[in-house]
Amino acid sequence: MRGLATCLATIMFGSTVFALMFAGSDVWAGQPIAGWVYPYMIFLGLTVLFGYVAFRPNPVESAIKIVGFDFEMQHVWLLPKRRDYLEALLEMNGLNAQLVNWFVKA
Repeated sequence: MRGLATCLATIMFGSTVFALMFAGSDVWAGQPIAGWVYPYMIFLGLTVLFGYVAFRPNPVESAIKIVGFDFEMQHVWLLPKRRDYLEALLEMNGLNAQLVNWFVKA
């Protein structure tokens, strides 16, 4: 879905330059703006909305916050939003996960 949103946004934003040039030309000439510009702008707005929906964080990304890294970049410090997420993370990764109460912010 993110790939489709990226392609659609690229095409729409690239053609927006031309749509604005045509609309500006109509305004400069004292003519009413062409009728196709208004539906185009609505479709552009829908494209932006689709891009927002496609690139919002998924439930896992929104449930865990990355706090920092160690100096060797081998360990990642996570801060889960809920205590049961922390317990599940420690249970699933018992050999590789440990609780720390200190860290250095990058």
